[in-house]
Parts: sequence; structure tokens; C-alpha cells
Amino acid sequence: MVKRRITDHIPLSPDRISMRSLALKLGETERETRKHIETARMNGEIIGSDEQGYYIPTNAHEIATYYRRHRKRAMTTLKCLKAVRKALRAAGIDVAQIEGRTNGKTQKVT
Repeated sequence: MVKRRITDHIPLSPDRISMRSLALKLGETERETRKHIETARMNGEIIGSDEQGYYIPTNAHEIATYYRRHRKRAMTTLKCLKAVRKALRAAGIDVAQIEGRTNGKTQKVT
């Protein structure tokens, strides 16, 4: 049996599929489905989502909406991490080491 990509199960816009329906269609839990969507996005797939469900954008406007939404979320996370970095530094913890950076090079932290 050939394993299909998650995007093969998500409709093109303007249609949507709910998380529950997508998980049922795939025969897995919603948590597993979210992980598949995250992995697909990390691999460059553009999977839009809104209150009505998941969809594949079909035009530049929808892709721009996806970009704005995810950029805003990322910026909010980075702002939150700024306070955490400050607290770590105050506790004497080397933030660069936690991030896996030494001498400007990224290293894997175990």
C-alpha cells in the first residue's frame, strides 16, 4: 500500500475539513494528525487553517493570509521567550548553550 501525503486528504480552498474529520479519515488520533500537519508544514507544505478547518490555499491572497498568521504567532512566541532568556541569564544560565550555539555555530544539544 502506498502511503499518501497528508495534503492528499486536505481539500483545496474554499472547502475545509475539520480536525476531527481529518483524523477520522486518516484513522488516527487528532494529536497524530496535528503532528502530521506540523511535519508537512516544516517540509514546506502550505496548509491553511481557520475556524472552519484545514485547507490548501489556491491563490496568493490565501498564501499571504497564511504567512501573516504564522508570522504573527512566531513573533508572539519570540517576545515571550525574550523574558525567559532574561530570567535564565539572571539565574546564571548560558542561553547560547541551551540554544545549541557556541562561537556562533549551531550544535546539537543532548
